[in-house]
Amino acid sequence: MWDKFSHASMTPVVAFRLLIVLEVVFTISGPVAHYFMSDFLPVALQEYLSEADEGIFSGLDTEAASFWVFCGSTILIWLAVSVALFCFWRPARAVYLLLMVINIGLYPFSGPTVETALESTCFFISSLCSGGVLALMYWSPVKERFERIKG
Repeated sequence: MWDKFSHASMTPVVAFRLLIVLEVVFTISGPVAHYFMSDFLPVALQEYLSEADEGIFSGLDTEAASFWVFCGSTILIWLAVSVALFCFWRPARAVYLLLMVINIGLYPFSGPTVETALESTCFFISSLCSGGVLALMYWSPVKERFERIKG
């Protein structure tokens, strides 16, 4: 029965690409889980979330609008960089690393957060995948795929 799997191997390149896909899937799954599961939070936390959501979009001033444009732009860049990493485009490594540093640097200033267990789990798995992507693209044979000169 297991003989059919004996030729299948998880090469670093396959693992790298799988981690990229899983990172995107779980990062997107976090907000989806929030949308569908927030009704299962205790009432006090549901009220806090509804007040916080109302505060975000009411009286949108220039500073808040700029913040949302920045967040939206960062998400689009992250998605584009994920595709570029999948295709081994060399500059994508530096941009991906920069996005991770920006994300980590801004996270402490995001204020209090309320997440469902499923949402938190999705973001945790996404973070693990991000770590795997970083490790493989800088410290494994995958880095050679980025360093090839085409031409």
